[in-house]
Amino acid sequence: MSVKSYIDSLCSERNLNMKQLAEQVGINYKTLNTLVNEDGRLMNPKQLALFSKYTGKSKQEVFYDNLKDDDLSDACTKTALL
Repeated sequence: MSVKSYIDSLCSERNLNMKQLAEQVGINYKTLNTLVNEDGRLMNPKQLALFSKYTGKSKQEVFYDNLKDDDLSDACTKTALL
């Protein structure tokens, strides 16, 4: 999953558009848009903290959700990435 996929799935899960998600997370819409549109872009620690607070997950879990690839085998476990 990429940052784009992660944000798209959050929007889908919560029935929000990106502007609404940005507002609820507490992140600037332009920043969120940049995260989505730049390939290979990772969230910085402040952004991870905001998404962590919003989702109720740890920063490590949010980071993992941004990095995981559903096409990978079990060789890349959540524990290994965390």
